[in-house]
Amino acid sequence: MRKDLATALFLSNSEITNVFERLQYTGLIDINSYAVQSQALYEFLLYGLKHTFPAIIGQETKGVITSVNAIHGSGIKSPNYVWPDYKGNQRGYSVTPLYPEVTTAAKEDSKLHQLLAACDVFRIGQVREVNFARNWLKKELLNQD
Repeated sequence: MRKDLATALFLSNSEITNVFERLQYTGLIDINSYAVQSQALYEFLLYGLKHTFPAIIGQETKGVITSVNAIHGSGIKSPNYVWPDYKGNQRGYSVTPLYPEVTTAAKEDSKLHQLLAACDVFRIGQVREVNFARNWLKKELLNQD
């Protein structure tokens, strides 16, 4: 399982081991089953992510779209933000990704891309965008409307 996860996220096996150890310590996954504690994860993303991983917004550049404009169905007009990537097909203000390999993993998995983009909304979004992302993530993680 861990090797497949490492491959899918473009991380090393040792990085995945470290991630699991931190997740167990913080209570975001169950120690015995490795099941994600969805409510705890949801609360961390909403209230802790921007403090733990503050976003650095830079100059306009080419990259992979993130934030509310990357979430299908948002309908919110917002400036474009991108994870810098010379192969990207969008222009916008650069945002430091949560992890350097985010752009590569996001290109391979559209659902992961949207989830990571929602995380960026919590890091850089305005109230309206954050409210949209909060409700969207509640549906995705907790299966609640």
